[in-house]
Amino acid sequence: MKYAAIFILIMIFVSAFLLNELPDNRLHIYFLDVGQGDCILIKSPDNKTILIDAGPGSSAVKLIGKTLGHLNRKIDLMILSHPHKDHFEGMLEVVKRYEIGKILLPNAGSSDPLYSTLLNEIKSRKIETAFVPQNSDIDFGAGVFMDFLYSDSAISDKKSANESSVISRLLYGKTSIIFTGDAPVEEEYSALKSNKDFSVNLIKIGHHGSKYSTSEEFLYEINPTYAVIQSGSKNRYGHPHKEALDRLEKRNIQIFRNDFSGTLEFISDGEAIYAPI
Repeated sequence: MKYAAIFILIMIFVSAFLLNELPDNRLHIYFLDVGQGDCILIKSPDNKTILIDAGPGSSAVKLIGKTLGHLNRKIDLMILSHPHKDHFEGMLEVVKRYEIGKILLPNAGSSDPLYSTLLNEIKSRKIETAFVPQNSDIDFGAGVFMDFLYSDSAISDKKSANESSVISRLLYGKTSIIFTGDAPVEEEYSALKSNKDFSVNLIKIGHHGSKYSTSEEFLYEINPTYAVIQSGSKNRYGHPHKEALDRLEKRNIQIFRNDFSGTLEFISDGEAIYAPI
């Protein structure tokens, strides 16, 4: 009886893993609750994965395991929006524990020793690495595209890392999501100069809800239905700022926050995006 019970438990575990691995023809976007930082995990309709940032500390790797299943040890594409610790620190553990297909890095420098440690770890593991391409798309398969709307062409000492944040848009069918890193208003304007159709269903709010990001003009152009703010509970910066929240509420954009709701999952079937209940 003892061995039969163990066998049944093993079969339940394996079945749960296999079910999690079956493609469901939907796009899943997880805004992982890593505290005061950004971490977005994307699972495509055919189960390919994209990780944008990995927050501070090491909580991201645990949350990724919980989300994807602990037997799934591959991330197809990892993107760093900019080299600030609340975006890249968690990547160190992810690189150590996961097989990474490719990493896209911003064209921004950092004097943080931990960032050098991350780059050395990536190099030692011989992971394919490139800078984020400017004004170009990546075909991720199954109808999923990553469109890079803004990224610096060269490293500049005159710019902060925030000012070099990558702004990207994920497209699946008729739906789209925009990710802004910590881009301030000036970079939002630079992205708008591309004259692309910017309308989206969902926006990851810039700089954790800082008043210096997510301008009225930017919101007017992208016209989202939903907004996600990745900020930690009672953080020392006071994020999200009232000014940013007021701009969102003025346009009747539904706001979701990690500090209120924990990890958030949005799902797209290519026709519409479904928010957490």
